[in-house]
Amino acid sequence: MAVACSGGSTEKPEPTTTPPPPSSSTSFTVITAPGNPRTTTTIPTELSPGEATLNGTVGGPDGPVPDAIVRVERLTGDEEVSVDIRAVNGGWQLPAIRGGRYRVRAWRAPDMAQLEPEIFFLGSTETRQVNLLVTRFGEVSVTVGTEPAPLPVGQPAVLVTQVVTGAVDAQGVVRANPRPGLPVQLVPAGGLTLESQDRGLTDSEGNSAWRVRCLAPGPPSVALLVGNVRYSVIVPACAPG
Repeated sequence: MAVACSGGSTEKPEPTTTPPPPSSSTSFTVITAPGNPRTTTTIPTELSPGEATLNGTVGGPDGPVPDAIVRVERLTGDEEVSVDIRAVNGGWQLPAIRGGRYRVRAWRAPDMAQLEPEIFFLGSTETRQVNLLVTRFGEVSVTVGTEPAPLPVGQPAVLVTQVVTGAVDAQGVVRANPRPGLPVQLVPAGGLTLESQDRGLTDSEGNSAWRVRCLAPGPPSVALLVGNVRYSVIVPACAPG
């Protein structure tokens, strides 16, 4: 005879659990640059999946810029999430993303960068073309400082010139690199007289110091020869002493 136990079965059912939601670090891989070769990029869930698309070109002084990097950032309050895309043949695209406020800029290290990013709102199903323009860096530029400032008319003063070249780093930031050991010559052309040697070499910071004296109120006319190349130097106006 079977006897039923009043306490019921001693076996406990397996607990049921709800799978956790996907982590925000989960990513989706999408094709971003069709052609030969094709490139892919991985984008975070804060950007994808969605129904909007961004595409465009990267252009420079000589036309399309191959192998430029396009950084697409989605801005939400004080937070931002970004993805970098390589424009293989000067063109780029980022499909299947969410709408929202975006900031986009481009660069190619070490010689080209975009001076100002493009900032806009992208609709949830919008396809937007964003053509980016980069500027070439690496050319010599000359900056100037004075002590005192402004230069007093009729009083001895010091004018310091600095010779630098611009370079674009791996994050698209333009940095000024000093040019040491360059032969330079200061050439006053009006309103300023030179009271030291007119030639020298730039120091480790690309600087050269010159003793000068302002002759009359107003902006003096000055040039700096760097090697065989002449650069105009913008000096603040001389002030009455």
